[in-house]
Amino acid sequence: VGINSNGTISTAVVIKSSVQRPTLTNALVFYGAGYDPAQNKYLLAGRRTGGSNVAIAEVVVASLSGTTFSFGTTQSEFENFEPASVPYNVVYDAGSQKNLVIWTRQDGRARSAVGTISGTSVSFGSTATAASGTGDTERVFAVSAGDNKVVHIARSESPSAGDYHLWATVNTISGTSVSMGSAVDISGAQLDGGGQLGRYGLCYDSNAGKVVVFYVISGNTTLFCKVGTVSGTSISFGTAVDTGYDMSSTNPKPVFDPSTNKVVLVFADSGNLNNSKALVGTVSGTSISFAANPTEMGSIGNPKAVYNSTNNTIVLAYNNSLEVVKVSGTTVERDRVFTYSDVSEGQAALIYDDDNQSTALMADQQGDCITIKT
Repeated sequence: VGINSNGTISTAVVIKSSVQRPTLTNALVFYGAGYDPAQNKYLLAGRRTGGSNVAIAEVVVASLSGTTFSFGTTQSEFENFEPASVPYNVVYDAGSQKNLVIWTRQDGRARSAVGTISGTSVSFGSTATAASGTGDTERVFAVSAGDNKVVHIARSESPSAGDYHLWATVNTISGTSVSMGSAVDISGAQLDGGGQLGRYGLCYDSNAGKVVVFYVISGNTTLFCKVGTVSGTSISFGTAVDTGYDMSSTNPKPVFDPSTNKVVLVFADSGNLNNSKALVGTVSGTSISFAANPTEMGSIGNPKAVYNSTNNTIVLAYNNSLEVVKVSGTTVERDRVFTYSDVSEGQAALIYDDDNQSTALMADQQGDCITIKT
């Protein structure tokens, strides 16, 4: 039995794995994970201390059969010059059938490299580096945008020193190589750092072929949204849309529902005692509109979200719980809740595994992984 946050009860058979982690030759602190559906493999990205205390970033391959994970023994290096201890993005691109890892080096500039899985190891192509003048890149988030493109956004220093805006960059994959286009200013205004760093997020609307970015500017709580169009190696954005709501917390996780062609963002509304709302948006051209009266979700913060392609639902992760919700028209219906323990969803990546038809929380900082049939 699953107990919903609104107090109702839904019947649910809980099938979940035990908490499992890789056995490593060299200990890693994990900062990200992704899933390669073509290979039915996961990539867990972490950072370790090498010789002379120089940090090295590596990935480990994992696979899932039923409720049992198996982990490769090979640790494949993708960065050996002081990668920063901030989240790494591991994004699968269906067009190229490659995995793109995006990270930040201690010099503050973003990097990306293409990873190709072979068995239980990964090989990487040459590294692409963000153009100079976009230093001090912080908190990178990325999404596959079709046609061998991956778009990443980050709070970065603009040409005016100390002036941090939200920028978008297109990564183009060709074979085992990747190139970065020029960074494009999204916010046109300063973004907060420190404890307010990361009040932005993005998803890709595959129906409209658009990138959707949510963000909050410095000294404000108004939640804005922009729609981006990728063209070649660049991206352009439409006019900012005021969602009509406020957000003061970090790491919003919008998700696209292809069964309804809706963009969904569950976020803590700081204009209403930080009670969370499920905002449903529809992209049209270079703009987006939002339905009135979003679903009230209670005190669940800004949960992670992933689309479940088996059941055409959305899975939310918060407070050691996975909640299944479904878009109906312009609202969100709450279905059932599963609980788990021993894995920190604040660090782990939330991934839906089509092959195993299960939701996985992959690699908190200790590398702990768990999968639950949702």
